[in-house]
Amino acid sequence: FQEALALDGLSRDEINSVFHPLLVRTGGRLVMIDTGNGPRSLSAGTGLTAQRLAALGVDPKQIETVLISHFHGDHIGGLVTMEGAPAFPNAEIKVPLDEWNYWLDDANMNKAAEGSNLRNAHGNVRRVFGAIPGKSLTKYETGKEVAPGIVAMATPGHTPGHSSFIIASGPDKLLVQA
Repeated sequence: FQEALALDGLSRDEINSVFHPLLVRTGGRLVMIDTGNGPRSLSAGTGLTAQRLAALGVDPKQIETVLISHFHGDHIGGLVTMEGAPAFPNAEIKVPLDEWNYWLDDANMNKAAEGSNLRNAHGNVRRVFGAIPGKSLTKYETGKEVAPGIVAMATPGHTPGHSSFIIASGPDKLLVQA
């Protein structure tokens, strides 16, 4: 691995993993796919979604739909502000049903060792979604349109309910896999 990094002229001391949520205008709506780490990770140099939206002139209140691909912290962390309030107060938050069923199942959480990364991830999911009003949350099934021109596609493996998205515009299509 170290040799592969060196061959590409990359640092051997750290790996720079970049993740950017995707903002889509479709059907006259603003749709965000995933939200990034969220403001709790600003000290690590991530969690800049709110600042990036502001630089684009987009107020989080303008976003009407947030599609979540899976429940790892770098995809759901930005759903809440530093104060624990919904970051997208006017948005419908759409999450994969299978992902919801896995992460919010007490039996699955209790199988994870106390203090493990997996147990902590279960706790983070509960913290984040505990801040989202139930009326704002919709669980989606894959194979269906989840926003105008956007279809959710089942891609389990990374997580039990991981989803990708196919964005269509006329005859053109883009696969978004996060």
